[in-house]
Amino acid sequence: MIREEPRTQVAHYNTVTKVTRITIPIAPISINTLYSIYKGRKLITKSGRRWRDQVDPILAALNLTYSEPVGIRVEVWPKAARKFDVDNVSKAILDSLQRNGILEDDDLVYYLTLEKHDKHPAKPGGEIWVDIWPYAPRL
Repeated sequence: MIREEPRTQVAHYNTVTKVTRITIPIAPISINTLYSIYKGRKLITKSGRRWRDQVDPILAALNLTYSEPVGIRVEVWPKAARKFDVDNVSKAILDSLQRNGILEDDDLVYYLTLEKHDKHPAKPGGEIWVDIWPYAPRL
């Protein structure tokens, strides 16, 4: 699901810019669960493949591409009430955005914020929100 809405980016500017929200109705996955190391090679795990199989069609269906610097805000809701490090989910999400053509390269991300929430009854399978907008780096 995708929604565009004007918002004020108070963190950096006092201007209105177009923010696109991507809603992924799937629980986030940790980079530690997504990949494993075998004989010195990084391989995607079985759970990682299942997660990609769910996320990729959602992202691939969006007609959205950024080739200039962007700001990204990610909010995540887990499907289970357990502890997790929010920074471990960012790499999986950014890699998915790049793999599905939304970001030409994840080095275009100049501003990134992450927010984790507790399990929510309205989101029993977990959920990820990705807000993305054109970003003008400070000089």
